[in-house]
Formats: sequence, C-alpha cells, structure tokens
Amino acid sequence: MELVEVEILGMTITQQYGTLAGGDVLRTSPEFARHLVEDCGAAKYRAGPKPAPTVTAPEAAPEPKNDEPAPAQKLTKKR
Repeated sequence: MELVEVEILGMTITQQYGTLAGGDVLRTSPEFARHLVEDCGAAKYRAGPKPAPTVTAPEAAPEPKNDEPAPAQKLTKKR
C-alpha cells in the first residue's frame, strides 16, 4: 500500500484519524491526502513526489433549456 506524507496546517478533525493539530505529519493513502490538501485546504504535501492525479469521468452534457414553464405539481396532501 502506497502512503503519502502530508503536514497538517491547523486543527483538523477526521473520522479516520481523530483530531490532528497544526504541524502533525500524517502518512495516509494518496486519495485521502489529496482530499485534505485540495478539497479541505487543511494540509500540504511534505517534500517528495506528489501523487499522480486521478482520472475522472467527464461531466454529463447539460440538458437543453426548455422555454416552457414546468407543469404545476398536484397537491397530494389533503387539507
């Protein structure tokens, strides 16, 4: 199992590792390290190679806009 080192920037609470304080060094999976660094902004990579980016599926094309208003919803609740 490949591990990546990240340095925690401030107090960070995780389900997996509990509470981490600024300056703590965490060795974790590349996916969780990427989450802490890119999504949360709670850590930075330590010296060494950064994990390769993962390939994500392209987003679905947006549905064409329809100028007609949506049909009114029927009330299912009796008053």
